[in-house]
Parts: sequence; C-alpha cells; structure tokens
Amino acid sequence: MQKGNKRRIALITVIFIILYGVIGTFIILGYEEDRDVYFDSAYNELAIQLESKINQYKDFSQYYYEDLVNDESILFRYNQAVNGDETVEDTVRDELYNYYLSDFNTMQDYNVDQFSFFLPDGTLFLQMHDPNIYGMVSERYSVNYVNQEHVPISGFEMGDTSNQYHYLYPLSYQGEHIGTVDISVSITESLQELTNRYDDKDYLVIVEKHRIDNTIDSDVFDYYTMSFSDGYYIERDHFNETDFNVLPNQLFNQLLGDVADETLNLSNYSEKYITAYYEGSNYAFVFIPITNMENQNIGYLISGYSGDTFMELRGRYLVYGIGATLFIWSTFVFVLFIDQGRRKLKLLSQKDPLTGSYNRRYLDRFLQTEMARSKRTGHPFSLLMLDIDHFKKVNDLHGHLKGDKVLENLVVTINRHIREEDIIARFGGEEFVIVLINTGKDKAHHKAEQLKHLIENSNVADLNITISIGVTEYTEGATIDSLIHEADKALYYAKETGRNRAILYDMEMEE
Repeated sequence: MQKGNKRRIALITVIFIILYGVIGTFIILGYEEDRDVYFDSAYNELAIQLESKINQYKDFSQYYYEDLVNDESILFRYNQAVNGDETVEDTVRDELYNYYLSDFNTMQDYNVDQFSFFLPDGTLFLQMHDPNIYGMVSERYSVNYVNQEHVPISGFEMGDTSNQYHYLYPLSYQGEHIGTVDISVSITESLQELTNRYDDKDYLVIVEKHRIDNTIDSDVFDYYTMSFSDGYYIERDHFNETDFNVLPNQLFNQLLGDVADETLNLSNYSEKYITAYYEGSNYAFVFIPITNMENQNIGYLISGYSGDTFMELRGRYLVYGIGATLFIWSTFVFVLFIDQGRRKLKLLSQKDPLTGSYNRRYLDRFLQTEMARSKRTGHPFSLLMLDIDHFKKVNDLHGHLKGDKVLENLVVTINRHIREEDIIARFGGEEFVIVLINTGKDKAHHKAEQLKHLIENSNVADLNITISIGVTEYTEGATIDSLIHEADKALYYAKETGRNRAILYDMEMEE
C-alpha cells in the first residue's frame, strides 16, 4: 500500500509539473501575443503617421511641379539655358530665381527645404535656398536616375547638412529631356510637426554613421551629433531644438543608450521595441527601418511614449501566472481527467469506426483549414480520390466480413506510405480521399501512381485487388465541392478507361 501511495504521489507530481508547464506556456504565449499586438499597433501607427506625412508632401510637391514648373514659358527659357552659353545661363538663372522667390518663401512655411534645378548631365543649375552656389555636377543617385530614366522618383536621401525627403521630376521641352527639378522637405521640421500634432509621443531619426562620414567633406559635427548607438547619428538641429513631449532630448538619448546595447541589434533592420524605467515612470520606444531611394537600409524612425499601458499588460499576466499556480494545486486532477475524456470523445468523433481513417465530417474541416492556409501562404495541396475496383465482387464472392477486412487493411497499408501530415478519410463505401499537404499536382500524380502499384502488388487481406485514383490540385477560388468534383471526375475517367489507373484532372473531362 505504501509503495502504491508513493507511485500515486509520483504520478500526481509528474502530472502537476506537466500541467503547470502547459498552463505556464499558454500564459507566456498569451503575453507574448498581446505584447506583439500592442507593439504591432504602435508600429502600424508610426508607419501610418510617416506615410501620411510623406503623401502630404508628395501632393504638395506635385502641385508646385504642375503649377509652377511644368509651364511652357518656363520650360522654354530653361531650354534656352540648357542649350545656351554661360551668359544665357546666368540670365535665365536670375530670371528663375526672381520668379520663384516669393513662391519659395511660401513653400518654406510648409517645410520645403530645397527647390533646385539640375541640367541633363547632373550639373546644379539653381538652388533657391542658396542661389550663389551652382555649377558642380551632382553625384546624387536620385538626380542621375531621373536624368537617365526621365521618370519621377521620391524618397529619403542623405545630404551634406541634413536628411531630407526628396521629390524629383523630369523636365522636358518639345519631347526633349532638359533636366530635373528637386523639391525636398526637411526631416527635422517634419518630426517637429509630428511632435506638435501628437502631444503624447516623441520622434527621432537616427542614420548610419558611416554613410554620413563618407558624404560630408566638412566637420560632421557641425550638422550631426552622436546618438545612443555608436553606429548612428542624430541631426544636431533636431536634437537640440525640438521640444519633446514625453522626455527631454538628452534623457531620450540616455534612456535608449542605457538599454539598447543589451536588447537591440540595430544592424539587422527589423521592427523593434524597447522599454525603459526612469524615476518611477515607464517608457516605451518603437523602431521602424528607413530606406533610401536605392532601397538600402540607412537608419530608423523612433517613436517614444509612456509605457504605462504596456507595464499594466505585463503586470496583468504576472497576476495570471500567480493565480494559475494556486488554481492548479486544487484542480489539476479534475482538469486532467476531464481533458483525457474530452480527447477520447473528440478522437472518436473524427474517425470512421470500421477502418480507423478519418470520417467525412473531419475531412471537410481539414480541407477548410488547408484552403485557408494555402490562400495565406501560397503553399499548394492536392486531393486524391480512390476507389477499389470491382469491390462488389469481393463482397459477393467472399462475404461482407472479408470486404470489411479489405477496407481496414487498405487504410493501414496506405497510412504506412503517406506522410504524417497527410490524411486519408473514408468518403463513402469503398471510396477514400487522401489529402497531400504542400504537394502540387505533378508530385501528387506521382504519389498516386506509387500507391496504385503498391496495392496492385500487395495482398490486401490475402486478396489481389486494384484501385483507381483521381487526382486534382487546389487552386485559389475553389471550394470543397468543386475540389471533390474534380477528383471524382478524374476517378470516373480512370474507371471508364480501364481501371487500375491514376488520372490527373483536366478541364476537358468536363466535356
């Protein structure tokens, strides 16, 4: 008796540990899922804010391009400068500067930082923010791209003194490409607008240090300052002049620096989050990667805000963990027995009582799941419908008990030769359906041929039998009924053309 008690105690202890682990895992997974949802929402919100701001400026730049630049008289004079001597260039440059000066002042009120013109060879013709500098050939990817491809382009681009979002448009006169116009907005001013609009958040852009170091000829620290990470800069103007809502700018940088090196890998350019605690307050930060016009990762847009909601979420799951521990101590035996009983009933409800294969009800649910998975992932799956040839003769000659034995052994044989993730289900009578996961029609047809030869060369319940098989592949838009119909058509064709065949469905069979 004592030995039996020890065994029972040991068994109960093992069950407790397993159950505790399972529930603990569910709590952890639930927390991680809710945490990911929380930060996914923050990522999406930040991305929408950035996209909205970019699209706003795009509409604005498009308006100025169409209204002020893409004008016959302007293009006529600009074409003269392109094809004229230095005197003509200087005259047209002065004309354009005086013509656009009032408009450029208005554009600056909307954060337009630069309004520049480039010749077809990339030579800077006029920049409204500094008209005395011109004549050098630009090495910028965006300018060269528009001059070569003659199509607009927009995107983030690093500059000598700041980072800007550029909108560039080709210029043409009488069908001939004559240059490029560039309208760019200040990232610093755009972030300040976001800070002013969303008073519960702060915004920061960091850019790769090595790209700036390779670009700027003068002292880099006239325009940039080190960020919390050694490999990234922050624009000095934004860092020093922005009025942050949640944290002072220095603390913003300090908090990230205290924890970033331990928890972040900035070099892999994926969406990230980080939390920090300072003087009784919680903070959260999300990062989304920034790419330039060449689709290269060059930095991150960071949003910082109060982390109280996230800490409440984490605290709630801590309570769940404690509560689960207490609950398990008093209920684990009951839950174990209920779960075992439920699993047995569920298994029985899914199986065909004679053959042990899945039943039609489970097949429908399985197909619905696989159809949804295929739509989501693009992975194919195929369906085989098989029928025992002349099965009625088996029953007539050997009796129904022998026929049942044939069905049972057929299922056992097939299950040994399909993968664990594939299933076989009884469709009705001597008809069965096999679902092959992640399998296209050609491989499915090959598998059907293998199964056909296997059964043909086996003694199934001590009888020589053959099977006919119809094969089809799921395509997007198909339904369970249409999938079954296609496999049934192919099966019908196999039987009509001699039996003991594996036939792939073809639309011509419908005729």
